[in-house]
Amino acid sequence: MSRFCTVVNFMDGRVQLAVIKYLQRRFDVDYVDTITEPGPNLILAHRNYGMGSPLSLCRLSLRIRSCSL
Repeated sequence: MSRFCTVVNFMDGRVQLAVIKYLQRRFDVDYVDTITEPGPNLILAHRNYGMGSPLSLCRLSLRIRSCSL
């Protein structure tokens, strides 16, 4: 069975590959689900958790795989 993790990250493509490779090594996973948003730190800091927010998308990713947050 494949192992995965989920990351909430800035939508700038320049950082995506480095973050994915780091998480694969750090957590020994095969795949990384990437949720990209403009300014995710501000969204999370203000607890803007509406539908489509990074946190709700992360929960959805985990629910699909029968995991918990």
